[in-house]
Amino acid sequence: LMQMYVKEDLATVKQTFRPFLNCLDQDDPKLAEKINDDYFIRPSNEPYKLDIEPEIDGYDPLAADIIRLVYKTEPVVPRNGFFVDVGSYDGERHSITLDLEYKFGWRGVLVEADPGPFKASLRKNRKALSINTCVGIEPRPHYVNYDLSTALRRNKHYSMGGIVEKKTATTVPMQCLPLYSLLLAAGNPTVNLLVLGIEGAELAVLKTLPWDKVDIEIISLETDLVGLTIPGGSQAEIRSFVESKGYQRFPHRHSPNSLTNLQQNDIFVRND
Repeated sequence: LMQMYVKEDLATVKQTFRPFLNCLDQDDPKLAEKINDDYFIRPSNEPYKLDIEPEIDGYDPLAADIIRLVYKTEPVVPRNGFFVDVGSYDGERHSITLDLEYKFGWRGVLVEADPGPFKASLRKNRKALSINTCVGIEPRPHYVNYDLSTALRRNKHYSMGGIVEKKTATTVPMQCLPLYSLLLAAGNPTVNLLVLGIEGAELAVLKTLPWDKVDIEIISLETDLVGLTIPGGSQAEIRSFVESKGYQRFPHRHSPNSLTNLQQNDIFVRND
């Protein structure tokens, strides 16, 4: 067990590293047990503390896309569904899953690597499991360079923080956990919605999943930074990869990215 302190905007935050986890494959029951016991923070039983009361057609446009483009009408939206929200930030701002949780009783897992927004998310009293970790780009826990400031800079435009290839003045070491291990720790349920927006590492993460062992119905996916922050892939490649797993792509509305001048987010709906 190793610990270090990282200076972050909101506070000085303690990071814990468990090197022995790097020896465990992503499907090892010991890893899932460790995540469940020592990493997951349980859903809050306290009333929400939100800055804005969620509304279906005014709170988050990407959530509205899931409701309007996929389910078509509110009565068709499943009650008590399950989500996994990777890159959940502060649990409210730009949150696709908050509407589903607040209005339709969904539960799930909120995954955020940056300690500052993660701590802010806990103050919102979300009704989901929460975990402060990056998701891995390898099929077992491993260390990465994580830029807390921005994963990509272009002129005056910046992405959010994320995994990067090289160590710089704004990177910190992080120990990432595989997405599949997080699913196993949560009981490997049917995932009605997977949200994956992690600034360019999406394809590498998706390639670690054993697709024949997971049940994911809808994916809301950031695609435009693939290949720009860590080596490997492109927007075309990640779209083709997910489609090869039996999904049909629909572009999210209103999501061009001034950083890349590309469509930023896509919805993938499983063909069955």
